[in-house]
Amino acid sequence: MAQTVSAILITGFCSSAMMLGAISSCSGPFHSCYERRSCPPDPSESGSAGEAGAPERPATGGTGGVGEQAGAPNDSVPAGAAGAAGAAGAAADGGEAGSEGLPTNECAAGTSNCSANATCTDTDASFTCKCKPGYIGSGVTCELKSCVGLPANCGMSSNDDCCASLVVTGGTFVMGASTTASVSAFALDKYEVTVGRFRQFVAARSAPPQDGAGKHALIASSGWQSDWNPSLPATLPFDCSTADNWTWNPAGTNDRLPMNCVSWYEAFAFCAWDGGRLPTEAEWEYAASGGASEFKYPWGNEPVLTGMQDATAAYANYYGLGDGSGPADYSPKDVLPVGSKPLGRGKYGQMDLSGSLSEFTLDYAGGLPELCTNCANLTVGNGARVLRGGYFGSAGGSLLATTRPGLVPDKHQVPNGIRCARDP
Repeated sequence: MAQTVSAILITGFCSSAMMLGAISSCSGPFHSCYERRSCPPDPSESGSAGEAGAPERPATGGTGGVGEQAGAPNDSVPAGAAGAAGAAGAAADGGEAGSEGLPTNECAAGTSNCSANATCTDTDASFTCKCKPGYIGSGVTCELKSCVGLPANCGMSSNDDCCASLVVTGGTFVMGASTTASVSAFALDKYEVTVGRFRQFVAARSAPPQDGAGKHALIASSGWQSDWNPSLPATLPFDCSTADNWTWNPAGTNDRLPMNCVSWYEAFAFCAWDGGRLPTEAEWEYAASGGASEFKYPWGNEPVLTGMQDATAAYANYYGLGDGSGPADYSPKDVLPVGSKPLGRGKYGQMDLSGSLSEFTLDYAGGLPELCTNCANLTVGNGARVLRGGYFGSAGGSLLATTRPGLVPDKHQVPNGIRCARDP
């Protein structure tokens, strides 16, 4: 539902011949923007604001003939409306308002109260806030389905929005060894999908995605296909309880951990339900390598991971180092809450692109093309789907931005998780 916020347009009092100039201004806590025009004194007119030739007052403080400021900012009356009240007072007392003209473009000025996840549309004397596709709310607040009712408890300080999705500016880069790839701007979730978000999906899910759901707007036939429906388990999550590192907990005690042991189909279905999609291989690598920077790791080319419990272990959760133990000494405590390695943040703000969990992409495994423009490999080939990023048990070489193993899409393995992409 969109929220409409209206501003009152104050009628001008200066004729075009008398106008000296216009000065843009904004006033009050409601940030109502207007133009203040200065008029020369005109002895032939009576009842101007104050004495003849006195400077006009802005709309927020437009006065009647009694000298009381009717438009003082307050918590209940928008500044523009207060200025209008001043204008009315002036007219009733035989005088003119202290200013005129309230051409408002709150969207362009950045002074609307729309959510960052909403589209602001300006109209004459008003604006509307409408949640972007995939988000729900009033427009002033917009959330993804998977975060409705969940606390903002992600990141090192446990106070960040677990559903934050950050824009990755498009561009061209060398993908892999020699592919010239171009991607359009897109949004990529800051964090891997948490257990808390996946619990929301499990509770809400009643049927497989609709045909075409979760498609990439620029790639034909990239959405859900009904012949995949039998590959989704009747009950979610799939039971991986025999694995020591399975993060699922229905009681909510593991909500900050990344959800693992999901199949490619479940990853796709989750992102489609949550208003997003799986990223293409090209998009994922573009974000992880810093676009045209073409870094080895999300954080840059240095430091190179050593596989040891040293300063480089602060950049990624890998090789069994997450619990503070020595290399390749694995335990359930190696799986850390999302965002636990802030030094490993990518150029566009995403966390855990290297290590933590391997993340499914849209593409089938196979050779890379020579040229790629918003491309994805949708040819079945050997049937495996590409994973990216390495996981908490991987050796350092698997954490390079260009590493691309594959897995058949119906397999459930503890190293594998989800990160969704979205329209920007």
